[in-house]
Amino acid sequence: MRLRQRRAQARADGRVGTRNEIWILVTVGCVANTARRLAELAARDAAGRVDGVHAFPHPFGCSQLGDDLSATRRMLASLARHPNAGGLLI
Repeated sequence: MRLRQRRAQARADGRVGTRNEIWILVTVGCVANTARRLAELAARDAAGRVDGVHAFPHPFGCSQLGDDLSATRRMLASLARHPNAGGLLI
């Protein structure tokens, strides 16, 4: 079996990612199944052109307040800035 060698890709801001993936981030849990389905369809459509299409569903978002909401926002912002995400759908 031959392993595909990955090259690091520089992003516009200078950060380097080793993957070129499309990430679907949801802000509320009620669209988790939709995000999963979109990722599945997009992965088939983009096969061979990106390293993967992935959904990041979670059960949070609706009716969150205070520290819970702040934690969810921080998590989503961190994912959105990750250099392995070559593209995002939020």
